[in-house]
Amino acid sequence: MDLPKENKTFFISDVKLTETTEVKDLSIMFNSKLNFSTHINNIVSKAKQRLYLLRKSFSCSNDRALILAFKTYVIPLLEYNSSVWFPSTVTDTLLLESVQRSFTKTLKSCTSLVYKDRLIKSELSSLERRRVVADLILFYKIVNRLIVIDLGDLIQPINCQQTRGHSRRFTIPPARINCRLHFFVNRVIPIWNSLSEVSVTASSVYIFRKYLANESFQKFLIQGF
Repeated sequence: MDLPKENKTFFISDVKLTETTEVKDLSIMFNSKLNFSTHINNIVSKAKQRLYLLRKSFSCSNDRALILAFKTYVIPLLEYNSSVWFPSTVTDTLLLESVQRSFTKTLKSCTSLVYKDRLIKSELSSLERRRVVADLILFYKIVNRLIVIDLGDLIQPINCQQTRGHSRRFTIPPARINCRLHFFVNRVIPIWNSLSEVSVTASSVYIFRKYLANESFQKFLIQGF
């Protein structure tokens, strides 16, 4: 027999706290399930509105100019703090990508091409790959102490003398629930461990970013590119 849900009331300075399942903090919508679907729906809606305005406002039909406008006014909406709200479902991943799919389809030089070829033609990366790169750059900064983010004992170097892989691999923390499985370190360490030695030992963020351009994350991407 299911037990009735226990309702608890909390107070701060005799003020009753209102129960809520969603809250916005630093422009990110957090819900009680920590799946960020609400936040993703919101930013996709805003990005599509801005994309519509770009199409209506720009009299220029030059592809280069439109791509620059897209990078400047639309992509930042879809990437702000993505390491916090990184999508955990195929549905959310494809929903985010649909904005760029729609945009590249309107380019004169890309109308007859499939999405992957449109990205190559317009010199764009998939939004999914860009989020992975953002995760890796943040992780690089953390392990090289370029920023201060205390992750406690979640980042543990692998000390065994295995010859397979590079010299700066880390242990993947255990995860028993989906929420934890998609936590930052759980999703980024497997990708980090797959990088080449030259990438993980890069002497600066700038050089690390350049090396990442030559890395393949195909097996970690839902779309494969």
